[in-house]
Amino acid sequence: MKIGFELETILECQPCNGIGEYHSGESVDELPTIAGRSFLAEHDSSICNGSDEYACEFVSPKFAFNSDNILKMKTALDAIHNCFGARVNRSCGTHISVSMPSMNHREFRQFYYLARMFQQGFYASTGSITRQENSYAEPIRNLPYCGETGVDEGCYSRNTHRTSWLNTTNIDKTNKVTGRNDRCEFRIFSGTLEPKKLIAWSQLATCFSLWASDTELQTNPVVPYLNDTQYGEGRFQLDCLLDTLGWLDNTNNNWVENDVLSIKDGVNVLQTLADKYDAKMYDERQGYIL
Repeated sequence: MKIGFELETILECQPCNGIGEYHSGESVDELPTIAGRSFLAEHDSSICNGSDEYACEFVSPKFAFNSDNILKMKTALDAIHNCFGARVNRSCGTHISVSMPSMNHREFRQFYYLARMFQQGFYASTGSITRQENSYAEPIRNLPYCGETGVDEGCYSRNTHRTSWLNTTNIDKTNKVTGRNDRCEFRIFSGTLEPKKLIAWSQLATCFSLWASDTELQTNPVVPYLNDTQYGEGRFQLDCLLDTLGWLDNTNNNWVENDVLSIKDGVNVLQTLADKYDAKMYDERQGYIL
């Protein structure tokens, strides 16, 4: 599977080639290449920076998600921090695009349905309570229309949009499933310069996409119905998602083995973020859930 990611950051100094316009980025020579291609730096007006700082979105090339490139992801994040004095704040986000297999209408609807089922677990994995109220990562509220039988071609765009936390407009951009490889964008994740967070989120996005787009699900979903655990709602919802993906017992999972982050450590990273999410929800939202 191939992925790409975008990191919204705030810099003390610009890259040597400068920061290009939105969707017209400049190559960043200070960062390592991945798959023989350079990172791009571009402006993003959604980032709130100080008057003596630079708002910059780093856009990775599309690359195969394997152990070698996971190491390059870590090297790139370390370089962004060290070369440019980068930081993030609550206006920053992390977007991860995942290549998708060809899907028919039933598979597309299933994929979207399962994303909505587990969306609070995804929100909890960010460690932030502001993402679900962010106009660039809105909750899924409707399922895509697939005709009366649920398998016919229909108008998907009226129910899906690019500001949803799961942006599928590249799949349904012609108002139908394209029948070819395309990508979806996970816009839900908070801003970060921590390699382990980015890698854990990338593993989550790829593993979920592989599982949820398969009509013959490798495992049945652990439905987050009634929280009878000692944990908060976000942690409970996340654990249901991780259990579904086979991460908690290390079975039937699509985790990509690598030298940076083991599956055990990845689970710990996400659960720690979910506990942080729950603590904030309890303090500030009095248990509000989606």
